[in-house]
Parts: sequence; structure tokens; C-alpha cells
Amino acid sequence: MALTQQQRNENAEKKRLKFDEKALRHRVRPGIHQAMERICKRAGDMQINEVLQMAILKMDAMSSEDLAKFLRSHHEILLSDNVVQAFYDASVRAITSCPDRDPDDVIDSSAERHGESHPEIQAIRSAYVAPYSDRRMAAP
Repeated sequence: MALTQQQRNENAEKKRLKFDEKALRHRVRPGIHQAMERICKRAGDMQINEVLQMAILKMDAMSSEDLAKFLRSHHEILLSDNVVQAFYDASVRAITSCPDRDPDDVIDSSAERHGESHPEIQAIRSAYVAPYSDRRMAAP
């Protein structure tokens, strides 16, 4: 006689307890899901959970340095000169139009004449790019 659904569920639960299985749930956006589907297809139509288990085991076998390098962000933030200049100009406008600003404050609005060499523009660029400079990696 075939097992009922309740009996199958009870057997599955006993098996999970016996092997100390844990349910890992993770929400992903469509791009990640599509990449996972491509990986599953390339791996010979493996299930997502199998691919994830293999990836975790491979990462666990890596050296600490290799794992840190692998998990580092692959994004690089680059600010064009136009964006830096626009940010600086907008900041100067916001400061000069602020009713609460100290009238003795001196604001150098000559950045457009100095361009890239202006110290405030260099400060803006380094504040946004420098924290990420150690994360620059070549595209795969």
C-alpha cells in the first residue's frame, strides 16, 4: 500500500532531523535568478540547490586570500570630470543660497577656471573614488 502524503511528510521530516538539514532561503532579483538559471543549464541542468551547494563547497576549499579576492566587489565607481564639476557647482550654489550661513565664510567659486587641479574638486573625487580603489579588478 502506498504511503499517504502525511506519512511521506513525516518520513521527510525525520530524515531532515537525522541529517541536521537546515533550510536556507534567499530572495534575489531577476538578474541573479537569470544568471543562476544559465549556470544550471551550463552545468547540465543541475538543480539550483545543487549548484549552490557546490559553489559553497568550492569557496570553502579556497585559501583565505583567494576567497577574500573572489568575494570582493567587482564594481568600480568612476566620476567623470563633468559630474565632479556639477557636484561642486551645486554644492557652492547650495552653500551660498543658505540663509543660515555665516556671512564671513569665504567660498572659492573659481573651480570652473581651475578644473581638475582645483583642491576642492580633487577632494570630491578622492572622497568618492579612493575608498573603492582597492576593489578594482579586471572584468572576467
